[in-house]
Amino acid sequence: MDFSIFYISFDKTQTFRKGSAKAPKIIRNIFPKLETYISGIDLTNIFIKENFISAKNFNELNEKINTMFSNLKEKFPIIIGGEHSISYFTIKQIKPDYIVWLDAHPDCENKNFGHDSVLKYLIEDGYKALLYGIRTYSKEEEKFLRENKIKILKNINEIKKIKGKIYLSIDFDILDPSIMPAVGNPEINGISVLELQNIIKILASKLCAIDFVEYTPLNCKCDEISKTIAAKIIYFSLAEIFKNSK
Repeated sequence: MDFSIFYISFDKTQTFRKGSAKAPKIIRNIFPKLETYISGIDLTNIFIKENFISAKNFNELNEKINTMFSNLKEKFPIIIGGEHSISYFTIKQIKPDYIVWLDAHPDCENKNFGHDSVLKYLIEDGYKALLYGIRTYSKEEEKFLRENKIKILKNINEIKKIKGKIYLSIDFDILDPSIMPAVGNPEINGISVLELQNIIKILASKLCAIDFVEYTPLNCKCDEISKTIAAKIIYFSLAEIFKNSK
């Protein structure tokens, strides 16, 4: 299996903390410093095509993603953002059976299109979504999820039962902020890295694409930890997906 990594720099609608547009470059720069032998897989033996996208608005973003994905061919797409709104455009290209949304928030606000309403727009477009790790939502979001019968998964055993072609979307705020403080909207009581890795392991053989969004750099030396965690999770995912493709 070959991979195509899309580094998408875009953060036009971030609210609490901006800066996720800087994340793709930061993560790309730390990759060469990481161990590449993971889960019994040597990532140096895997072909990875890299694509870089930046945009001033959603129209430009959509056009550039369309162009990039038209050349995808048989490569497995890895998307590194950027804010969570980018997932709308990449999911539209992939057309999965299910979206598994790992996030502290459901991103279903009744607002104009943006990072905090993106999943609402996908659901209204007919995509089936399953949520995990949600721990903060508004009254309007709770109503939307209930009325549209969107399931919030409670444990890993429920994740094991998912079948079909899955697009996995990982907002780094799924992790507890004591582990990953460098996100746009940190929320207490998040999951551990080990739990996230276990979810990736469970879904690896069913994935058709995966994205990583909302890493929002901190202006301090402590951010070395956050960006290393983000990059290591991405490398772990590549290894698991490759291993399960055989």
